[in-house]
Amino acid sequence: MREKGSVALFAVFGLLVLMLLGVALLEISNIELQMSLSMLDRVKAYYLAEAGMEKALAKIKFDPAFLHNLTVGSIVIQGEDPFNGEIDLACDCSFTHVVLTAKEQNDETIISTFSVTGRCNSAVCNLKARVKTHPDGLIDILYWKT
Repeated sequence: MREKGSVALFAVFGLLVLMLLGVALLEISNIELQMSLSMLDRVKAYYLAEAGMEKALAKIKFDPAFLHNLTVGSIVIQGEDPFNGEIDLACDCSFTHVVLTAKEQNDETIISTFSVTGRCNSAVCNLKARVKTHPDGLIDILYWKT
């Protein structure tokens, strides 16, 4: 007679263990999702910073005289909405202005260092590039790092 209740007790205990396991797995998957979203924002921030740097280098390449007029601390290109208002996203993604942080000039070439920050939601990526500009508009990238 007493053994009939023990099966129900084991069943309830087994369900309790399965429920706790399910809650733990749900919490783990939620943490994984948050990590993935954070990494996605970080990658977006990097590519936005890279886009800003590329736009600045393109501006210098097609107008080499523009670089001669810049002084250290000058803004090469202003930050902007990367989608030109065409896409309404639920995120705050852009790059800040590209700034000339160092400049060395000799007879023929100019060696310049630029800095830009890409932002996407809470992720931030700082990008620095050092380039050598020739009079014909050719640009050699000496380093490109975050």
